[in-house]
Amino acid sequence: MVIKILIPIIIILVLFFTIYYKKSYQEHFSNFGKLEINFNIKDSIFMISDNLKNVTQTERGTIFKKSKDLIHSSDLIYSEDGTFQGFIFSIKPGNKMDPGKIDPGKMDPGKMDPVLGNKMKIGFSNMLEDKKNEIGHCFNILDENTFEIIERVTGTKNYVKENIDYCLDGQLEICYSTKNKFKFDPRKNMLAIVFNQDKVNYLIISRNDDGGYGSMLIHKGTNAIKYPYNLKVICHDDEVLLPTLLWAKKNIVYESPVYWSVETKFKDQYDKEKLEIAPGLSPVAEPPSLLEDASNDDEKNNYYSAFAPGESGIRITEISKILNEDNIVLIFEHNLDNSDIEDNKDNLYVRIYSDETTFNVQKFNDLDSIKRKIPFIGTIFQVQIKIGDIESNKFIPEEITTTTEILIPPPSPGPS
Repeated sequence: MVIKILIPIIIILVLFFTIYYKKSYQEHFSNFGKLEINFNIKDSIFMISDNLKNVTQTERGTIFKKSKDLIHSSDLIYSEDGTFQGFIFSIKPGNKMDPGKIDPGKMDPGKMDPVLGNKMKIGFSNMLEDKKNEIGHCFNILDENTFEIIERVTGTKNYVKENIDYCLDGQLEICYSTKNKFKFDPRKNMLAIVFNQDKVNYLIISRNDDGGYGSMLIHKGTNAIKYPYNLKVICHDDEVLLPTLLWAKKNIVYESPVYWSVETKFKDQYDKEKLEIAPGLSPVAEPPSLLEDASNDDEKNNYYSAFAPGESGIRITEISKILNEDNIVLIFEHNLDNSDIEDNKDNLYVRIYSDETTFNVQKFNDLDSIKRKIPFIGTIFQVQIKIGDIESNKFIPEEITTTTEILIPPPSPGPS
């Protein structure tokens, strides 16, 4: 009788643990510890090509041109234990103007950028294994807010779109209700690829209003890694600008407790024993602070803390009231370039809040006019500048100073 009862119980337990094991094995985002990404503005990636015109590195970032020639990094990654384990980049949104409608004779070179595109492939390539026009592990940027992930299938010459782990249910709006496309905002997001635990990890990096960074792992590659790897770019538009292009380091944070085993001895035993010195270990370098500046210049440090690499922004720092006038003056800084301003010159506003939800809106023709006089009567709770989709911080004045003259703020640092 006991055996008849035990046999069904054993069968049920075996089935339970089999199902539990399979479910655990299929988890896509299992990590031994928490993956953190570190990057530094000093670790820019130097890109090369047989034709120097294919890639240009300027103060605005790295510009790539459409070409059949190879464009790749001068340095390689040989393993996960090297100096760098990945890269991070941002992409400049394209100029909205139709190239067919531009009259070159009427263009002001000082006010208009070249017509930029966004379509490109960028990622890690084993140059000996990959086809010249393909990349083994890459983002395929389809337009200014959509990308796919493409990988070379292990042991073949086939390059296929990956079903992105984040999009596997095929129902998410951010994935266009598909499994292999992802929507991102090039003004707010950076993208990264990092090698970790013998997998290629694809991440989205975002920056909040307080200047803090957050990353989201959206996919782990399913195909084998074969070192060494160069960073490789294949440009599909005539010209693509990457304001940020940096090598990245990974750091694993273990949240589970770490247990230590210590052998104890009585004092008389310890005193009689010869002291054994453990072999010296190589020093462990502290991970660099996020966006550590290359210099000690205070102005640059303030600038990089205000604006993220590759991110367009405005920051209000002070409000003044003009004596005996119903006008205020905003002191602010920005890193907008000419294309940001030209594309949004009809959508420039100042919001003056009387409380958290109620605000007065005033339209302006250019940023210079905001620096002079803004007519306003009443109590100011906070102020915000909005140009197109770019919004400044909501500045809350602790005290509004009175001035007898219009304050002209120092020039902004310029585009990042």
